[in-house]
Amino acid sequence: MRNLNPNQFALPGMEHQAHPLASHVAAGARFEFNTERVPENTIYGWPREGKDAKRIGKPRGHEMLAFHGDRELGALQWRGSHSKGHEDTYPGEITWVGRSDANPDDVYYDHDEGRWREKNPPPRHAGIMTGMFHFAQEHIQPTQSTIPVHSPDRTYDGERWAQQVGGHMPEAGEFGWMPPKGIHPYEQKKAAKKAKRKALKQPKKQGRLF
Repeated sequence: MRNLNPNQFALPGMEHQAHPLASHVAAGARFEFNTERVPENTIYGWPREGKDAKRIGKPRGHEMLAFHGDRELGALQWRGSHSKGHEDTYPGEITWVGRSDANPDDVYYDHDEGRWREKNPPPRHAGIMTGMFHFAQEHIQPTQSTIPVHSPDRTYDGERWAQQVGGHMPEAGEFGWMPPKGIHPYEQKKAAKKAKRKALKQPKKQGRLF
């Protein structure tokens, strides 16, 4: 696990050995990562107090966007570690994944095919959503609090995509499901530190004189 810029280039011809988005970057794609944080005030405008105030500024949701030029290609969104107010979801649960079908400006009517076509469409970037999922799973961002985990609330297309990319996955409609503990890199790091502290506290065995 390591922090990595999703827009980092790889050596030509070596993209498959770099990160999951390297081939898309080479084809002209770029990526953005955003974090939604718990606001300072409630929806009523009252300051947060007590335990609730400690959540201010904590990650409530994460989003990864893909672009080609100014055109958005797709988005992957999932819950952060402090998503209170959305108790119907769990930290890391994917809330949206999909390609963007933005209306192009430069279009013409193809009389042979009987439909509107875009004059200069961006590359299709097949597999870009799968690449975004694996990048978010494998390469930690500095402000990332959770990795994306499949949701039990999946459409037909979402089910096909989830089966394709793999990973921990509840049955569709299994809303009581929770992701296994310890799958997040930060949980693993915390567990390793705890084990190290425990090992340091162990008393050293005294040698016997007789």
